[in-house]
Amino acid sequence: MASIAHVVDPHTFVLGGGVALSAPKFIDKIKDKFDTYIYEVMRGKIRIEPASLADPGIVSAMLMAKN
Repeated sequence: MASIAHVVDPHTFVLGGGVALSAPKFIDKIKDKFDTYIYEVMRGKIRIEPASLADPGIVSAMLMAKN
């Protein structure tokens, strides 16, 4: 994620799949570790959130097939 952040400069990373399901257990650790790998000027500016949909991969695949 840090490498992607340095190239793309996103506002938010959305974690899906199994990571999103287990995120409440270790989301703070992910954020702390992420902050150690990104440039100091970027720290605290990029949000890391679990996906809000139960299974976002299936929803995305369905939308792609529909279009």
